Amino acid sequence: MSPFELSLRTVTPCFCRGRDASTPELRPPAFKGQLRWWYRAWHPLAVLGPGDGPWAEGRVMGGTEIHTGQSPFLLRIVEREEKRKISWQEIEREAPRGSRMQVGGTRYLGFTFRETRDGRDRARHSAIAENVAFTAMHRFPRPKGMTDEAARGLVAAWWLLAHLGGVGARARRGFGSFALESWSWPGREQLLAELPLPSRAANAREWQELLLRGLNVLQAWRGSGSWPDGYPHPHLGPGATVVVQSELESRRAMDALEEAGRFLAESRRKHRGPRGEIDGRVTVGLPLTTGRRPTTTWQPGSWRTERIEGDIHASPLHLHVGVFKGGVGLVWSRLTGPVPGLGQYRVSKDSSRDTIRPQAPNTLDEIVRSLDGRRWTAGTRR
Repeated sequence: MSPFELSLRTVTPCFCRGRDASTPELRPPAFKGQLRWWYRAWHPLAVLGPGDGPWAEGRVMGGTEIHTGQSPFLLRIVEREEKRKISWQEIEREAPRGSRMQVGGTRYLGFTFRETRDGRDRARHSAIAENVAFTAMHRFPRPKGMTDEAARGLVAAWWLLAHLGGVGARARRGFGSFALESWSWPGREQLLAELPLPSRAANAREWQELLLRGLNVLQAWRGSGSWPDGYPHPHLGPGATVVVQSELESRRAMDALEEAGRFLAESRRKHRGPRGEIDGRVTVGLPLTTGRRPTTTWQPGSWRTERIEGDIHASPLHLHVGVFKGGVGLVWSRLTGPVPGLGQYRVSKDSSRDTIRPQAPNTLDEIVRSLDGRRWTAGTRR
C-alpha cells in the first residue's frame, strides 16, 4: 500500500517532549494518542461498538482486545527544517496596565508552566517554536487491516486534530496547534479530496467556510450512527458546538493566543454561574478538591461527582489557533460529554449528603454563547 503523508507546520509553541524535559521533540506517541482521542470523539462505535466491528478503535489505532492487535499503520514524524526552541520566559506575557487580570492571557492559558511554590523553575522547560515545518509519514506493514472504514477514520482523526486540537502540554488551551498544509495518499486521492484544507484559504471568510464545510463532511461520513446516553468520551454528538473566530485584533498566532487567554479569564469571572467557583473550575478543568479559603459558594475539602470517577475532569472546552493566508483565527470547541454538576452528574462533598444541584445558566455554556463568530452545531440524533 502506498504511504500516507501530511505536510504540517506548528502554529503555536508545542510543549511536547520525552524523558528529557528540557529538550522538546515531536514524538510519534504524542500524535498517535491524540489521533486515538479524536477518533473516539468522531465516531460513536469507536468505543461502544463491537470489538471486531469495522469502526472499532482497535481496528484503526491498534489495541490489546481480541480481534485487534497491532495498528495497521506505523507513524513517523520527520522535521523538514532545523528545530527552533523557545523558552517559557519568551512566551508568557504580563497583564496589560489597567486590566483587572493578575497575569497576561498567555500566562493564564499556560499556568502550569509557571514557577512552582517550592522554587523549582518549570520555565526552564522549552517548547518547539511556532512556524516549524514537519511531515507525518504513515507506512502500512499490515495493508489488509487498512480497510476503507479504517482509512476514513484515520483521515477524519487527522483532520479534527489539525483543526480543533493540538499536541503536547496545554493542547486544550491553544498550545501545540499546527496547520495541515497538504496531504497525499496515492490510491485514496478521492477520500482526501472530500475534505477541505482551511490553511489554504485566501481570506478570513473563506477560512471559516472551509472549516464549517469540513465539519459537515465528517458528520456525513459518520452516517446514521447515534450517540448513546452516557457515552463516556467527549464527542461531537448532539449539543456539541464549534465557534470559528477570524475577526481578531491580532495578526500573529501568539497575539491571538494572548487575546483568547484574556477573553477566557474575563469571561470566567463575568459569567460565574449560581454554583460559583465550582462552575468556573469545571470550565477550565481544574481539580474539584482545593485548599482555598472557604467562600459562600465553595468550601475546601474532598468532592465527588456521581457517575464520574476521579477528582479532576478535563474541560470539554477546547481552543485551537488556526492560520490562513495573511491572518489567524481561533476555533473554540465545546464537546458533548460528562460535565460535573450538569445533568445527571451531580457533585457533592464526601462528608455531606447535600449535592450541588444542576442549574442553568452555567459558566461553561454562558462563555460559549458569548463567543462571536460562525457557529457549527452537531446534528440531532438520527
